[in-house]
Amino acid sequence: MKKTPILFAGYQRRLGAIVLCLCCATAYALDPAYLEEFPDMDRIVADTNSGDRFDDLARQAGIVRQLRETINILAGQRRYDNQLTPDEQRLIAEYWEADAVIKAQAEVIAPKTTSGSGDPPWTKWYLLATRYELDDDLREWVIGRYFSAETLRRLGHADADHAALAARGAAELNAGMGLKPKSRWESQTADELYESILVLSFLTILALPFLYREMRRFGIVPGDPRQLIAGFRRYHLQWFSGIVEDYSKSTETTTTTTTTHYTDGSTRISQGFSKTSYE
Repeated sequence: MKKTPILFAGYQRRLGAIVLCLCCATAYALDPAYLEEFPDMDRIVADTNSGDRFDDLARQAGIVRQLRETINILAGQRRYDNQLTPDEQRLIAEYWEADAVIKAQAEVIAPKTTSGSGDPPWTKWYLLATRYELDDDLREWVIGRYFSAETLRRLGHADADHAALAARGAAELNAGMGLKPKSRWESQTADELYESILVLSFLTILALPFLYREMRRFGIVPGDPRQLIAGFRRYHLQWFSGIVEDYSKSTETTTTTTTTHYTDGSTRISQGFSKTSYE
C-alpha cells in the first residue's frame, strides 16, 4: 500500500519532465521555422578555411551579407512594412555584428595605410569582400549548402522579384566605388542569359542564308558577258541604242485636296500642288 504513492509520484515527475522539455522546444522554435537553417558564425568559419586568411575573411564577409539579405528576401513585403519577426531581427543583427568582427580581423592583416604607392591593403580587401557579396557563384554555393529544398523553392520565387532591385543596387555600389559597371550581358541572371543565348542562336540560324549569299561571288559570268551573278540570282543584262530626236520638256501637275471636319460643324478645305518635269 505504501509503494503506490511513490510510483505515482515518479510517474508525475517523469510526465512533468516531458512537458517541460516540450515547452522548452516550443519556446526555442524560431519564427519563421526556416531560420533554423541559417548557419552561425562558427560553421561559416569552418566552411571557409582555405588557409588564405585574406581571402577567407573576404569570403566570410560576403557570406554573412548574403545571408543577411536572404532573410529580407524571404520576408517579402513584410520587410518593407517593418513587420519582421523578433527572430528575423535578432538574426539580422547577429550577422551585422559578425560583419563588424570580420572587418576588425581583416584590418589586422590589411592595414588602412600604406607606405608605398597604390591602394592600401584595406581597400583591396574591402573591394574583394564587396565582390563576394555580389558574386552569383558564391550565392549559389551558400544557398545550396545551407538551405533545404523547401527553402530553396521559397527563395527562388522571392528572389525572382528581387533580382532587378539587387542588380540596380549592385550597379550603384560599383559606381560609387569607382568600379567598372557590368555590361548588359554580364548583368543578366542565369535564366536571362540562357534566354538571350537561345534568341541569339535562333537569329544566327536565320541570318546564315543571307550571310552565305553575301559571301558568294559577285560579277559577270565567265564566258557569258550578258549574265550577272548577285547572291543567289542571275541577271540578264540588256542594252539599247538609238538617237534622241526631240529634246522638249513636259511638266505634269498633281493637285491634292484635303477636307478637314471640326466638332463645331465647320470644315476646312486645303489643296496641295506638286510638279514633275519630264525630259
